[in-house]
Amino acid sequence: VPLVVYDAATGLLALPEPTEAVDFAGFDLAQLDTDEQLEVVVARTNGEVAVFDPVLRSFEPPIAMIDGIVLRHRIADVTRDGVVDVIAAVFAQGLVVWNGGAGAVTWSSPWLGDYPALDNTLWIANLDDDPLVEIAVGFQAGIAVFEAPLVLLLRAGFETGDTSEWSSTQP
Repeated sequence: VPLVVYDAATGLLALPEPTEAVDFAGFDLAQLDTDEQLEVVVARTNGEVAVFDPVLRSFEPPIAMIDGIVLRHRIADVTRDGVVDVIAAVFAQGLVVWNGGAGAVTWSSPWLGDYPALDNTLWIANLDDDPLVEIAVGFQAGIAVFEAPLVLLLRAGFETGDTSEWSSTQP
């Protein structure tokens, strides 16, 4: 995929020519360090998620390694530990959260079809009135919403086999 970079102040091309084909499946902008400049964080087709420097046309060491083909990703601290995480929609799987503090995938959603995050539908936002963010993702059957931190979903759900906190009321 060719990447074209424009100077925000002038609106002119920042590079004399577009980059050669860059091995990435998608990108997000994120503040990962203390300077004022946002980093371009790309998901590569081999599952690496890394910062890409469009001026030097090079990748920094990966900040995450996702097993599978990443269709979309977002950068946010959904585990609330002060370290950014990678939320990725993975082909033929669903969502995974790479916990930046733990350095590993610490949560996976149920299967969401072959193409989760269709039409770039992966959002991290506070969709209700509580202090926690939600992860919303579109897929073939509709939209799935998960509330972070995601450890609460695993405490009383099918993944753990523990249904002790479920209501016995039938709808």
